[in-house]
Amino acid sequence: MHTLAISDIFIRTGLKKSCKLTEASFIKNRGKHNSHFKLDASIIAGVKAHINSIPRIESHYCRAQTKQDFIEGGYTIAALHRDYIEACKLESKDYVSYQNYYNIFVKDFNISFWVPKKDPCEDCVAFANAENKTPLREKYELHLKEKCLSRTEKE
Repeated sequence: MHTLAISDIFIRTGLKKSCKLTEASFIKNRGKHNSHFKLDASIIAGVKAHINSIPRIESHYCRAQTKQDFIEGGYTIAALHRDYIEACKLESKDYVSYQNYYNIFVKDFNISFWVPKKDPCEDCVAFANAENKTPLREKYELHLKEKCLSRTEKE
């Protein structure tokens, strides 16, 4: 003990462990851990319903290249989470943390906040933003027909 500069507690602990535990018991206890907390399915469904309620736009010109939807209006996931918490508090429902909301948003949805630079055209934006769409409807429908014709011609 003096040569190795150790105390008798170190030796007693080592002897106790070597007598009690064999190599087989070490193997059995590897990787054991307590069960993890799982979110209730109704809470997850509430998060998904909130994310689905967010208005989205699909890519206009890049539609053939991507299946991703875009959220307009300069939102962030943190802002969406705050809106989600407010909605849950109004309805007296349980809500998830930001990290759980983020994980569901990223894993289960193909949504982006960035709109491609070549999206969307002026006619489509004007029609989408108009409060009274009746006077613009004819011009918009003509625009959609021309767009389809252009694509078929290109193909």
